[in-house]
Amino acid sequence: MEEITKGKGTDVVIETAGSKITVQQTAYLVKRGGTIVLVGMAPEDIIEYNFAKILAKEAMITSVFRYRNIYPKAINAIAKGIIDVSGIVTHEFDFEDTAKAFDFVINNKNDVVKAVIKIG
Repeated sequence: MEEITKGKGTDVVIETAGSKITVQQTAYLVKRGGTIVLVGMAPEDIIEYNFAKILAKEAMITSVFRYRNIYPKAINAIAKGIIDVSGIVTHEFDFEDTAKAFDFVINNKNDVVKAVIKIG
């Protein structure tokens, strides 16, 4: 990230994975005066975090709980092609193969970004 932003960081960091490591990385990725949005739900209740870095950058931290009230907007934006999600979905499964899909995702975590189960 430092190469891409020339060491300045990003305006907004949106953490959606919900892992301890990615939550901790947000302090290093955000730029001075930037915003961190925590969306993912980490399995740990308490996560060690570098607040000194946030204070020095005067960054803001905000959170989102379960995308309340935005599903219709997101679905509409994807349906209209405003948001291209084709690069996110790495695997697709038919509804009849749901059990196989879950097994595949669990056993191939390094190869799967997002898996979709197609209905209909």
